[in-house]
Amino acid sequence: MLLGPASAPLRRVSGAGEALGCASFVCGEGGSTEVALLLWKSIRPLGTHSLRAVLLPHLYCGGRAVILAEEWHTVDAVLHLDWLLRGEEVRDQVTILWNANNVFGFDHIDWGRLATSAVITTVSRYMKHLMHECSVAPLVIPNGLAAETFAPP
Repeated sequence: MLLGPASAPLRRVSGAGEALGCASFVCGEGGSTEVALLLWKSIRPLGTHSLRAVLLPHLYCGGRAVILAEEWHTVDAVLHLDWLLRGEEVRDQVTILWNANNVFGFDHIDWGRLATSAVITTVSRYMKHLMHECSVAPLVIPNGLAAETFAPP
């Protein structure tokens, strides 16, 4: 079966909300449960349609894909996509990258699960050092233009 109930592909890290489909979010104080549920309900249908209509047919024909997700609110989508691709036995054809630009939401991320599902990246050496505090060793992919870009021809 490609898709089960919302909670089937996901494993709660801690806290309440397993039946809501919240996975890596630590649902608790400050409305985290509502935010996690809202995000999960908004990303799941789009991901399911894109997976069935676009990505899987491409992969079944031997194609490859690269998926880039960014920031804390996409972690559940990355984990779920990884689970779905493994179920369809096409995970090795897809490179998933997850990028961090800032530390917002870091306390809600299950870094171990994310590291097994995606290549973790960031945009600066500064962020790389901050992420080391989470026991993560991200790949630095600088954004912006290099200084030599602005040199006269």
